[in-house]
Amino acid sequence: MEKANQVIDFSGNKELPKAKPVVRRGEEPLFHPYESRNELADGINQTIEAWKKDDVLSMAVITKTAEEAKTVQKLLEKETAIPLQMLKEDEALDPEKVQILPSYLSKGLEFDGVMLVTKDERFDPANELDIKLLYVAMTRALHHLDIFTRSRYNEDILERIR
Repeated sequence: MEKANQVIDFSGNKELPKAKPVVRRGEEPLFHPYESRNELADGINQTIEAWKKDDVLSMAVITKTAEEAKTVQKLLEKETAIPLQMLKEDEALDPEKVQILPSYLSKGLEFDGVMLVTKDERFDPANELDIKLLYVAMTRALHHLDIFTRSRYNEDILERIR
């Protein structure tokens, strides 16, 4: 929640409410810079496997856009045997699968572990909508938040809160 509140500080809008952290177990968010599709798929797979060993029950991969979510889904389907569900609006969650969804569909949902993935998109600190989307995505995690971002994006919000 502290990292998500840092995101809100990028907005010039002082009216945006900040999250009030509740006592929950969990580590600081982990940042995973990557360069290639293989590095991204390997990182996500390793995170899912580690979380399974840690009894993380509900997991989601959250992206900025629906197009990016589809791209990540295709990548993971090629590279993993992990059951996935591309969540669509008004669709029921399958608790046996790792959810893949864009940030704007994640509002109101909570997951034990969230992997925030930026592939070709970035969250622009000068764009208030990007700030809100990133904030929503980050606050979906109850216990674990891992952030996968392209190393070449050095000026976006994710690099600044690191």
